[in-house]
Amino acid sequence: MLRRPDGIGTTLRPDLGNASVGKREPGAVKTAAAAPHGAAAVLFEGGVNREYPDHPVLAVGAVVVKDGKVLLAKRGAEPGRGLWSLPGGAVHPGEELKVAVARELREECGIEVVVEEAAEVVERMIPDAEGRLRYHYVILDYRARWLQGDLSPSEEVEEARWVDPGDLHQYRMTRGTADVIRRLLARQHDGLRGLGG
Repeated sequence: MLRRPDGIGTTLRPDLGNASVGKREPGAVKTAAAAPHGAAAVLFEGGVNREYPDHPVLAVGAVVVKDGKVLLAKRGAEPGRGLWSLPGGAVHPGEELKVAVARELREECGIEVVVEEAAEVVERMIPDAEGRLRYHYVILDYRARWLQGDLSPSEEVEEARWVDPGDLHQYRMTRGTADVIRRLLARQHDGLRGLGG
């Protein structure tokens, strides 16, 4: 049976001054009191438990294209720390999905994008060593087009870079990331061909 560890559930409220807010502000991700077995509850400024959640966490990601290359971000935190993935993150309460995509790319990578169509829906359930559900994300991946800005990774991202799709095999990525990128690029290419491109 899955259960939430004791000591998890503190709500961080920006309007009460107990959570940091703003663009790329350090410390926007908080760690709550230690949970049983050495696990910690990771909370974002909206107060949602990312680790050992009560319900799935809604998140967004983006396949961003610039000059034929796609943007990859090397994760700086669990789950998947040190692996390359699509940039993105949790949707804040009351935030529209496309707004969340643009905010995450601005915060994590320092770039501005035009968010286009939803491309994929991905579900990630990751257990801990004892079989309890540690992470559960429902991720909506969008296609986005780079508008402006140089890559400037935040503290949440170890590194960000533009990658030729033919070189994806050279990167250790989170499960399914390369497939999502390839499917989206194939659909985009087929769409352009249908328009005479």
